[in-house]
Amino acid sequence: MHELLIGLVRVLVETGVQFAAGAVIGAVVDKDDGLTPAAPPQPGTLDNELRKLRTLLLEYDLRFELRRAARAFLLRGIENFDGDAHELVTWHIRQPLAELINYGQVKHGDTVVVDCIDGVMRLTRTPSEPVM
Repeated sequence: MHELLIGLVRVLVETGVQFAAGAVIGAVVDKDDGLTPAAPPQPGTLDNELRKLRTLLLEYDLRFELRRAARAFLLRGIENFDGDAHELVTWHIRQPLAELINYGQVKHGDTVVVDCIDGVMRLTRTPSEPVM
């Protein structure tokens, strides 16, 4: 199992990885209203980058939730600094997630929640529920 997660770390930090389109439709998660379906993503957009990440994580049985504040933070970064969605997702989500995996803080079946609190992106782990 550890070898699979190390492989995921390598993939997370690589740039320009091509993914198959399709599989998972993105969603924004908020504690207040549950899941809000997102529109189909366009190539090069934030939604497309998040879809790629979700698809990759599902291959390793990891789930990904993006809170509204984190999404707004990333969209402001794209708008204010003419940022590239791929760069922002890599810098704020992929690299910190790779570190969490590398240090053993994310385990098989966990959910990774990305939130923005006081202008700081935070990744937290929600453990998988044991099967009874």
